[in-house]
Amino acid sequence: SSSHFFVFFCAFGRAVFPFAGGAMSDVTDCCVLVCGGGNAAQVAAGLFATRYKTIAVSFFADEAERWKNALGDDTFELTVEGAAVSKILSKPADITNDPKVAEMADVIILAVPSFAHGEYFEKFAPYMKKGTVVGVMPARSGGDILFASKLGDKAQDMVFVGFETLPWACRFSEWGRKATILGTKNNILAAVTPPSAKSKALGTLQGLLGVFPLINESPNNLGISLRNPGMVVHPGVMYGRWGPESWDGKPKAEKPLFYQGVDDYTEKVLVGMTDEVQAICRRMEKLVPGLSLKDACTLKQWYLDC
Repeated sequence: SSSHFFVFFCAFGRAVFPFAGGAMSDVTDCCVLVCGGGNAAQVAAGLFATRYKTIAVSFFADEAERWKNALGDDTFELTVEGAAVSKILSKPADITNDPKVAEMADVIILAVPSFAHGEYFEKFAPYMKKGTVVGVMPARSGGDILFASKLGDKAQDMVFVGFETLPWACRFSEWGRKATILGTKNNILAAVTPPSAKSKALGTLQGLLGVFPLINESPNNLGISLRNPGMVVHPGVMYGRWGPESWDGKPKAEKPLFYQGVDDYTEKVLVGMTDEVQAICRRMEKLVPGLSLKDACTLKQWYLDC
């Protein structure tokens, strides 16, 4: 009866329903590796460790050892500005530089600079199990290509998720011990390779991040690569400042500013570069039936979307 069901549910904390072909799954845990030791990595480790087995991994110098020693036996303190639950205490299951921990991972999150991605892919490759979800925040241009090149044939058994950017604005307040989420983005784009794994991958990652930011699916990682603002802004601004049209080769009296130093000439350089990307996108869409690069927007649109 319904009353018996209610008593059963209250007593055991869950209801068990008969399913054709077997019992209901009782999977309740997942192991997450968070790679890096900077602001985003410490925030991610502190957030995910509240519910799941979270292992922080850093291959940079002695960073893992320093983080482990800094935290000691204490819990990690994460402050979330503006949240109803503004302070979260947690502790990673381990902080290590041993790539062998990848054999336990269901999810691997890279929150390290893009120049370090290849090292993590290469060192984890021998130990990764089939179906591991690898989320890269941000993937930058060609992240999926680098992943495939480092893992070889094994890459086809993995799931690569390229994010356009980080989920939060954040910083550590006491390195290795305390960090703060200053703001959480409303939404964030991500693309999954292979697309057949998108439901599992995006559902898993959304579960880790929480309600916000909302992960919006992007059609492919090529669009994420060509959307990358860094590939336009960084070389464009540097050329605008130091190119032969704007610099006479003599020392500057003061250190020039980067973003604040953009002038009319640099604007033309940036617009020219982002227009070239758009021309490439439209040409590829014409050559490949069904290819959508709709998310590879202009630099101006990227900033408006932010």
